[in-house]
Amino acid sequence: MSVARQLCDWCVRMKYLRRNPFDGVKPILTENKAAHEQHEIWTSSQLEALLSQKSFSDIGSFDDMWIPLIILNTGLRPGEVCQLRVSDLRQCSDTGIWYIHVSDEGPKQKIKTPNARRDVPVNQALIDRGFLDYFRRRKQASTPKP
Repeated sequence: MSVARQLCDWCVRMKYLRRNPFDGVKPILTENKAAHEQHEIWTSSQLEALLSQKSFSDIGSFDDMWIPLIILNTGLRPGEVCQLRVSDLRQCSDTGIWYIHVSDEGPKQKIKTPNARRDVPVNQALIDRGFLDYFRRRKQASTPKP
């Protein structure tokens, strides 16, 4: 139910739905199994099919492709990924390692708990897919022209 609620929240933000049909709905039964004992939500072939798409829809954009890739390769929460700013991608001056700075420092940025404020290394799989180039293009596009 949590997955369906999150998906519908995203659909509302993308204007696929007017409202989330799961708002206010609570499960009657509680889950007896721990999260690690539950079955996989997505199969490998389903994930591969999803992530191989250039764009998820005509309404969506190229930017949408990066949301599940970042989640999959960093463990960030969907809300954390959706509120990232270009300034949140940083490179350590000592090691050269790229990382994502997760915080509530920017306007409209929120974190779940104070411990959610953290720096998360960028996985090589993201770099290999062109993530750094994508962020550079986004940074250039957001930089005011003189």
